[in-house]
Amino acid sequence: MNLEEAEARILAEWGIWRHRELGSDKKASGTDGFAFYLSLDKGKSELLDFPAESDKWQIVHAWLLKVGVVSD
Repeated sequence: MNLEEAEARILAEWGIWRHRELGSDKKASGTDGFAFYLSLDKGKSELLDFPAESDKWQIVHAWLLKVGVVSD
């Protein structure tokens, strides 16, 4: 999976995870983003099967920040 596909799929999965774990009222933080990432990592999600030259958490975190779904 390339980076663009990974970003789109991970952001879609974020929406599902956020609704299930946080509900719709709470503003998501960077810590919530990290919990999401850990759930993907722990579940051995194929969504993390993208090429990366750096830490995948940092990449996913940057995507979440870029679209404004988490605050830092």
